[in-house]
Amino acid sequence: MEFDYVRQSVKWSVSTRRRPVLWSGRSRRVGYAVLCPGVPAGDASGKFIRRVFWVKGYGRSEQSDGTYER
Repeated sequence: MEFDYVRQSVKWSVSTRRRPVLWSGRSRRVGYAVLCPGVPAGDASGKFIRRVFWVKGYGRSEQSDGTYER
């Protein structure tokens, strides 16, 4: 699926480099960063910083005739 735009959040202290990042909330996760095997952990041992890409329920991709129609 193609998106005109997505929002991005940073998740701190994720315990995996490659598996899906847990996501909760009223928005829809559409992607996440997958880290290479050799990427070092962040400040906490064994924890990583990952980006998550998401869209809101009223975004253009979810409601083509909604708030962001144009």
